[in-house]
Amino acid sequence: MVAPALAGPLRAVCIADRALLAAGERAVVTAVTDAPSGADVQISWSADGGAVVPTGRPGGALWSPPAQSRGVFVIRAHIHVGAAEAGETADCSARVAVIESPNRGGGEALISTRALVLPAAHEASGYGLYSYVLFAHPPTDQETQLFDAILKAYLTLLPSQETLESRFPDEFPPARLNVTYVPIRRAPPDDFDQREPDDRIAWIRNHYDYDRAFAFLTRLRGLPDADPSLRSGAAWIVSCQHPLGGKEDPRPGFQQNLSAVPPRLIPQRIGIFASQTTQPRDYNPYSIALLELDLRIAIAQAGDGLEAVSAAIKKLGGAQ
Repeated sequence: MVAPALAGPLRAVCIADRALLAAGERAVVTAVTDAPSGADVQISWSADGGAVVPTGRPGGALWSPPAQSRGVFVIRAHIHVGAAEAGETADCSARVAVIESPNRGGGEALISTRALVLPAAHEASGYGLYSYVLFAHPPTDQETQLFDAILKAYLTLLPSQETLESRFPDEFPPARLNVTYVPIRRAPPDDFDQREPDDRIAWIRNHYDYDRAFAFLTRLRGLPDADPSLRSGAAWIVSCQHPLGGKEDPRPGFQQNLSAVPPRLIPQRIGIFASQTTQPRDYNPYSIALLELDLRIAIAQAGDGLEAVSAAIKKLGGAQ
């Protein structure tokens, strides 16, 4: 039997299930590639601290941080596809921050970006990438479950930029990070962070700024070479190098249409997005294009089909 051939240079993406751990917790890291189905894939793992043990899941490993150590750790995968003396290789890594406790105190979990932006407010300056959770209109009865799943994943899966920046300023400077915004019509109540998760989700949904979201989508639709798919769909995550609320051209960027994603798969999709966009990067047009490709590879391997990977590779064919 002849092993499937690669269509081009091997690419790999490492995905950590969480970018922020409390002391004593462990992270699951998965290495995925654009190797064809049936290819012989061998992965070796290493880390700059702690222990990495492969799991029974393809491409998966369990990382345990070193005892009594706090800081940012890098977990690496070296992937070889094909015969031992030939084939293609690729490397990827994931960074995980370990802190004493994921709480500020009083039960306020440090697991949300808390990047809620008011109508009169502007996005913070200095970030490498700006992302937005955009709903095109209030949810219909059929869309409420999807919108709530997106907001729940937003509140529970995206690590706090504030925590990463304040505790690990050298590893997570804003210029190398993504910040994700949700537009709202009014400031949240003082007890917002102490409320039950379902109450916070309902509050954001009921006070979501659909007018501003529509304005953001309208601006994106009016850009030269705008993606035609932006003219339809109800739920998006869009990412740009510059703020959508500013005067500067927000490009380059990319978008993810979540409108047709089953609500049960939303945590997986946003988990992949969170894992990749919380890894420090030097953001520029080429690195943003590669980030889009990394996301497409991970999503395709998670079950959305390899057509997205092929399309992304073709789209990036002229990038230098």
